[in-house]
Amino acid sequence: WEDLIQAAGKANEQLEFQVGKCKQAHGCFGKLLWASQMRKTRLLEEQRMLKHMLNQVSGAEGHSSALKFPPDMSPLWQPRTASEVSEDDIKVVVQELNDV
Repeated sequence: WEDLIQAAGKANEQLEFQVGKCKQAHGCFGKLLWASQMRKTRLLEEQRMLKHMLNQVSGAEGHSSALKFPPDMSPLWQPRTASEVSEDDIKVVVQELNDV
């Protein structure tokens, strides 16, 4: 009986270890999902801004003449927002996931 109880104890420890690793991986995937959503939001905002700028530059839709740029063209890239996720943040999470 002692061998069986000892084997069951070891199996239980291994199971608890694997559960902990799964929780870590789940947390990493949550961080990556959040980062992906933030980047998607930023890209959609940039797309909207670029479409607006293109409409301003090209004039009315269907306008066939060459594009004329306004003299005070606003910068394409907006300053980074606090919610933006850096490449380094993503690399840290991916490394953490690899370690799991």
